[in-house]
Amino acid sequence: MNQEQKKEEKRKHLIEQCRYYKGEPENPYAGTSHELMWDYERTWVEKLSESAEEADKFDRRLAAEHLDHLPEKYGIPSSLVGLLLGRYMYWSAPYNPSAGFEDWLQEQYL
Repeated sequence: MNQEQKKEEKRKHLIEQCRYYKGEPENPYAGTSHELMWDYERTWVEKLSESAEEADKFDRRLAAEHLDHLPEKYGIPSSLVGLLLGRYMYWSAPYNPSAGFEDWLQEQYL
């Protein structure tokens, strides 16, 4: 299997784990409350299909905030939860990053 085939297999596997992104070229959730989640999942698939190091970066973010129990609790890949935490921290809570993340995850993603 060549490098491009491996990348495509990885991409398919990642897409199977998504709730919103199914590989569409355009966001079918545009204008809805799920628009950003589709885009976050698309970003996650693109980043991880390119490099496994991205998953490690997202996992480290979860561990640093002591939230590494959430992926198992909700059945979501840890690297995806790490990416969502990063987006949450950027937009919602720059001064107290992890406070409220689990509530946000339940309300916005699950």
